[in-house]
Amino acid sequence: MTTFKTISPVAIGNGAYVVHKSIESSIPNYHVQSLTPIQASLPLYKVPLLEQYDLLHCIPDQGGLLKYGKIPTITTFHNYYTDKTYIATQSLAKQAYYRTILKYYLQLSTKKSIKVTTVSKFLWNLVNQELGLDTELIANGVDTDKFTILPNKMRHANELKVLFAGNPTSRKGIDTILRLASSLPNNISISITSGSRDINITQKRENIRLLGKVSHQDMVKVYNSHDVLLLPTTREGLSLVILEAMACGLPVITTDIPSNIELVTHGQGGFLYPLESEGKIYDHLITLSNNPNLCSDMGLQNRQTTLKSFQAKHTNKKYAELFSETLRTA
Repeated sequence: MTTFKTISPVAIGNGAYVVHKSIESSIPNYHVQSLTPIQASLPLYKVPLLEQYDLLHCIPDQGGLLKYGKIPTITTFHNYYTDKTYIATQSLAKQAYYRTILKYYLQLSTKKSIKVTTVSKFLWNLVNQELGLDTELIANGVDTDKFTILPNKMRHANELKVLFAGNPTSRKGIDTILRLASSLPNNISISITSGSRDINITQKRENIRLLGKVSHQDMVKVYNSHDVLLLPTTREGLSLVILEAMACGLPVITTDIPSNIELVTHGQGGFLYPLESEGKIYDHLITLSNNPNLCSDMGLQNRQTTLKSFQAKHTNKKYAELFSETLRTA
């Protein structure tokens, strides 16, 4: 039984929050303090009753804003946006923010931390190189009991139902989705969740279905009612949406960015394509539409991958061991 108490202040509405809530459900005396985006951005935000806890577990872009006191701190990188490659793809305003304010927060947070972890091999390499750190890798996982292939899951014989899940932002590839939709045949439709942000489509398209905001608890039903996940993202730490879709038996079409390569095996669990070749998406969707057995086989392959390598219970066990070790040596 864990006797020490851990506090984790995290803003709602992103993958990091889902990961930390999963840890909370698995580790006794681990408490997630749900922050609004405004609270998370307040300078020197004070965690209520911080002195009652033995350990602080935070994320770097918020960690630098926290008024710690003397509590031992672990910081986990769920993504990274201040490297030259990513910054070059952003607006001038975002470039200025990433190079100055966010970079400062990351450095401040890691300086105050006893241990720093990352959620993928890609981030492990990037953070170590960019910040000169020696981080520990604890890969994201998925609850394979909750996110599973439901008994009533059906393959759609004469149509292909495509799912885009997550916040509909440019980074996630929503612009690509909207461009693609107008060129697809009538038997291929795309459903879009809005995540924590609403989406407005000025021109109505018959093959686009807006699902609105779907609770995390209900997402298993959404995955099981579709045939394939499409995520044309430009940057991921280690995508929870991809992991959840894989656990539910969906093939995945996504970009060949480094973290996605850690999850999806091209030609076996779906298809990976270069960022500059979004036309490949159309070809891959047609392939799956014409080959329902391939679609099913790829989904089953992905299910096995999550069972073997990406189970949340294993991830949470590693965090529990890290927390205990940190307090023993602090």
